[in-house]
Amino acid sequence: MGAGTLLIFLLRHSEHSEESHKILNHCKIASSLDCHSREGGNPPSPIMKNKKGFIQLPILIAIIASVLVLGGIGYFEIRQYTSHSTQDKKQPTSQVSKATTTPELSEVEKLRKEVDQLKKQKSPESQIQPTIVKQKTIDATPTKQVILSNADIIKKVKPATVFIETEKATGSGMIIDSDGYVLTNAHVVQGASSAKIKLSDNRSFSASVVGRDEVIDLAILKIIGSNFSKVELGNSDSVAQGDNVFALGYPFGLEGDVSFKEGTISRKIDSEDTTYFETSAEIHPGNSGGPLVNKDGEVIGINTLIIGKSINNILIGETIKLAIPINIAKSILSELEHGRSIIISTKNTEQITPPDTPHKPLLSIEQSGAVSSFMKDWNAIIRTINGGVDALDKSRTSYFLGNYNDALNYSQDEQVSFTSAYYSVKSLVPSGLPFFNVINDVVRLKVEEILHLKISSEYRKSAVQAKLDGNISGVYGSFTEESNHITSASQIGTESKKKFDAWINQVNQYR
Repeated sequence: MGAGTLLIFLLRHSEHSEESHKILNHCKIASSLDCHSREGGNPPSPIMKNKKGFIQLPILIAIIASVLVLGGIGYFEIRQYTSHSTQDKKQPTSQVSKATTTPELSEVEKLRKEVDQLKKQKSPESQIQPTIVKQKTIDATPTKQVILSNADIIKKVKPATVFIETEKATGSGMIIDSDGYVLTNAHVVQGASSAKIKLSDNRSFSASVVGRDEVIDLAILKIIGSNFSKVELGNSDSVAQGDNVFALGYPFGLEGDVSFKEGTISRKIDSEDTTYFETSAEIHPGNSGGPLVNKDGEVIGINTLIIGKSINNILIGETIKLAIPINIAKSILSELEHGRSIIISTKNTEQITPPDTPHKPLLSIEQSGAVSSFMKDWNAIIRTINGGVDALDKSRTSYFLGNYNDALNYSQDEQVSFTSAYYSVKSLVPSGLPFFNVINDVVRLKVEEILHLKISSEYRKSAVQAKLDGNISGVYGSFTEESNHITSASQIGTESKKKFDAWINQVNQYR
């Protein structure tokens, strides 16, 4: 019998006992006859009453104790049942399903799992995610270009535009370096070694002419001081026909505020000596040497020349205004700052309005003397080089004839000649010559040419000596190197001669 069942039985028994007590109590109160008649016997004696009460008390105590004991056992069993039920609920569903799965269901389950695996392989989560390269967002909005107004251009260029005055002429110029170097036209300072310079803020300075090239018509002046406002040099090679340009300067030598004129590039003109921009911007006498700037306030030219018909040096009718591209000036700025001086004597000193049939300018006495001295040294170097070439030919002839000692002696003579020519050409100083850029290139190329000849002579000597020593491999290696350097010298010599002839032709036009 379970503890629960026993507990219920005892509780019911306890209820019957209570009912019996109620009947007994009722009998005490009723009359004796009635009680006897109901019970069917004699009335109980006092002794019997006492015995019944004594027996009922221990039974009641025993019942209560049993209830307590059995109640504790029942509570413990209920707790175990509850715990066991909870564990059963926590068992994996898979175990239950395994116990109840039939063979047919197992096969279906396998097919279902295969389908699930295929789905996982195709799903993006099961695949290796490619590396996502985060692309920068490109702002489609173009960068807003700052467009300078005329007032902005004036503000930018005006502080560096200067007024130049000599004993003979006036003109304009521009400060190109904060240390006080001023660029202008050579004809503005023609015949002068110094000038007075006035800035737009009315400050005045004395300046010295440190370099000039009257063929290109450019000059550099230097004022003492530092931290001067300077112009920004642009790139004249990027200038196109129709571009807006602005001319600044001091027309007609009138001091005061800087003049500002607007126009366009009409065309580019190439002359024998240089290149010009033709512009519609107004340029007058006195503007010479001033800046011609683009829409960004960058200097792209130097206002230089006005061409037109004139009567008694007075211009009549339409004129053409010309400016020297700034890149031409850039190519010789360093030389001008270091004293380059090219002076041209001319019978017609009018620079602004040349006649319809102008005379070609002539070389000055100094320049003619410099050219004559240079040609004397140049011809001596060429004779020395030719002597080395003759010695090379004699060395080769002697070698092929088997006269190796003679070949060695001629190779030594060759080496002496080329070494002497190399140091002679390196000592040449062509900076005072007209058309300096061209002749400077010629001299540079001649140095390289003679250096290769000098090295080739050293290899020829080594080759002949190796032959005398019986070193066949040394002979072959030395002759190979000699041949390579002679080939290089020949190629450079051809280019040098071509440029030298062009320089001579230009010089002869001004003699």
